[in-house]
Amino acid sequence: MHKIKNPNGTRIISRYSSFHSQAMFFVFEILNNVSFLVGFVRRLTNHDYGL
Repeated sequence: MHKIKNPNGTRIISRYSSFHSQAMFFVFEILNNVSFLVGFVRRLTNHDYGL
C-alpha cells in the first residue's frame, strides 16, 4: 500500500474516526444504562414474583 498525500482525505478520515469513537462511546453508554435498568427491573420483580 502506498500513502497518498491528501490533506482532505486525512481530514475526512480523522473526522470519521472521531465520529466513530463518539458513536461507540454513545453505544456503550446506552448499553450500560440498559444493563442498569434491566438489573433494576429484575431487582423489582424479585420481590414481586420471586424470579
